[in-house]
Amino acid sequence: MTGIERALLAAGSARALAQTCGVGETAVSKWKARGYVPISHTGTIAKATGVAVRDLIDPAVVRAVSEETR
Repeated sequence: MTGIERALLAAGSARALAQTCGVGETAVSKWKARGYVPISHTGTIAKATGVAVRDLIDPAVVRAVSEETR
């Protein structure tokens, strides 16, 4: 399960998560489809749902940062 899927469960619905972020449900649906959230919304979602920011961002970004810090 992706971070966005866990956030959706914690929020209760796509509508509730969209309202928390100040976006439409369509945006949340797009995030779910691609499996990650724009960085600009990760802090808000993490705070509201308890899902770690690392789990919400693009996995390719996480890998790239991990490789650079080795």
